Amino acid sequence: MKRLIEFSLIFISLSTKAQTSNYFPFPDSNATWCAWWGAETGCNSTLPSYTNFATYQLSGHVLINGITYGRLLHFETIVDNCSPDTTIDTTTYFILQDTSLKKVWLYDSATNSDTILFDFDLHIGDTLDATKEYWARNSVWCIVSSIDSILINGQYRRRYNYAPIFDSTCVSSMIEGIGSSHGLMYRPNTCFEYDALLTNFMQNNQLLYFGSYPCCWPATAYYCQALPLYIHDKIYDKMASVFPNPFHFSSTLKLKMDFVNSRMKVYDSLGELVRQQSINSQVTLLYRDNLRAGIYFYQIENNKEETITGKFIIN
Repeated sequence: MKRLIEFSLIFISLSTKAQTSNYFPFPDSNATWCAWWGAETGCNSTLPSYTNFATYQLSGHVLINGITYGRLLHFETIVDNCSPDTTIDTTTYFILQDTSLKKVWLYDSATNSDTILFDFDLHIGDTLDATKEYWARNSVWCIVSSIDSILINGQYRRRYNYAPIFDSTCVSSMIEGIGSSHGLMYRPNTCFEYDALLTNFMQNNQLLYFGSYPCCWPATAYYCQALPLYIHDKIYDKMASVFPNPFHFSSTLKLKMDFVNSRMKVYDSLGELVRQQSINSQVTLLYRDNLRAGIYFYQIENNKEETITGKFIIN
């Protein structure tokens, strides 16, 4: 109950005309989104019979063609016919933003070029299609119906409201510095056997956006928290290793030279920070100390603001 009250105080929405001339850029790193979408109804109309839960983590950077991109890791699980499916979809996206143009670009490896992920330079009457939004490739066209502002953590951010051409009452939105209210890669709601929602957004471990759970089904929180258990980072999977893993008393962390003289943070399965320590060599002993048995995630950031992540298990 205490956290719900805190969430309510952090996130206050005001539907009014835009009250700021400041542009809030998209996150550069250390950001997490959790999204939900479902189609058709089932389970006594309390839960769509086909549901996806997705977590997106913006963590670290990658150099492509001499340009530095942010790494956006995508983890997704499916609940089919009201039962969890073990199928996990993991994808790595690479994004780049131009604050002067108010656009966020997505690198397309197939064409070795950038496409627009988000365009925050919109006006009432603009049409959103595949040339302006990445998710529009699998969506109906939408029209920007209004632009207002939303108060988040004491500051106003522009919010662009849009709806499908065929249904002006089915409104979705996009918020500066956060993205779409229907999730980064999900298409907008169509109000016809389809719904999508960004359930929460965190930046630098601070909750900035807290959407309502769909269908009054609190299990959304469980799936969003559980998704990082399936983290698989193909790019940096050889940059760090923990052996043995699982372990009981201690283990050894081995790093590439690029991550010597860095800072390590350890989180439990609920996302709580439980330990911080400096890493000063390529080989470091990890001790259990007072940590309970369970799954833990580590994040190591070097002085170049590059980040690698991983997990270890204490039994």
